[in-house]
Amino acid sequence: MKGSTSLVLSLLTTGDTIDIKSFPQKTTYYKGIKFASKSEVICAKFLEAFVPGWELDVGKTYAVHIGHGKYCDFRIKDTLFEYHPIVLPLELSKGAYKMLTHALKGLPIKNKDKIKAAFKKHCKEEYWRKRHFSIRVNHDKDIQECSLILADSAESFYDEILVKFGKNIPKKEEVIKTFPRY
Repeated sequence: MKGSTSLVLSLLTTGDTIDIKSFPQKTTYYKGIKFASKSEVICAKFLEAFVPGWELDVGKTYAVHIGHGKYCDFRIKDTLFEYHPIVLPLELSKGAYKMLTHALKGLPIKNKDKIKAAFKKHCKEEYWRKRHFSIRVNHDKDIQECSLILADSAESFYDEILVKFGKNIPKKEEVIKTFPRY
């Protein structure tokens, strides 16, 4: 889309500017609404800008209660969407992460990367499974019938959300560069 670069850049340079360099991500407010992370705010801005008819509405399109004290970040039509990057030190207990890093010492980088990727895949599947369970046992049939997408990176947000639901979306590289890197 012509002009999408300036739109992408303006998403982060308006009066509600966010600093995407800080980590760990802290609670952020956008339009007076509390978000768990700056990445969620970035997702919301892209949804507003490129998904026709999508509007930020707490409880309906954002922070959707799915049961058992759990919430899904976003809802787009009949799809619930959770943005949750897998960062191993945050996913594993302190003791488990310490054991993992100790076990990886001395291994070739190629092997370390494969083992870390396997742990990340497992953590992503477990996170998805817990959210999916809450959706399926929810008393609200409208929620039960929703599908669930777990995007664990800016790339998967683009591929699984913006491409599927968006119109006239910017180039992938333009979207990705607005997200913090872990």
